[in-house]
Amino acid sequence: MFGGGLIIKESEFGKRSLSRNPLLFGLLQQIGLVEHVGSGISRIRNALSNAGLPEPKFEFTTFFTVTFTRPKIESPETTTPKTEGLIMDAISQNPSITKEKLAEQLGISVDGIKYHIKKLRQKKKLEWNGPSKGGHWEVKK
Repeated sequence: MFGGGLIIKESEFGKRSLSRNPLLFGLLQQIGLVEHVGSGISRIRNALSNAGLPEPKFEFTTFFTVTFTRPKIESPETTTPKTEGLIMDAISQNPSITKEKLAEQLGISVDGIKYHIKKLRQKKKLEWNGPSKGGHWEVKK
């Protein structure tokens, strides 16, 4: 019985709790170190579902393995052109707009605006004309 491996059938996994050492389990439960017996798997599933994340993958051998899948996020390769396009559109509509106003309007940080403007200037798509205060942006094609 104590040779290792799962002591519960795969079909009962997450529905039933079996203690490998009932004496130790009983002692720990009496001193308050064990709570919500048998609810771990369902609590994991509920937490992931509530967070809008994919269901975990359970694999069974002599032990069980849980695999959590990370959600896909947009990579910089897809977000950069989109953000640059939004910046160019905003500047086309208001050539004297400040970086702070751009950040506020687009919902990104001022540092993010500076990063994208630097990239646009390197690509020769955007140019600042005039003094620091009182100048304006010029969108290049």
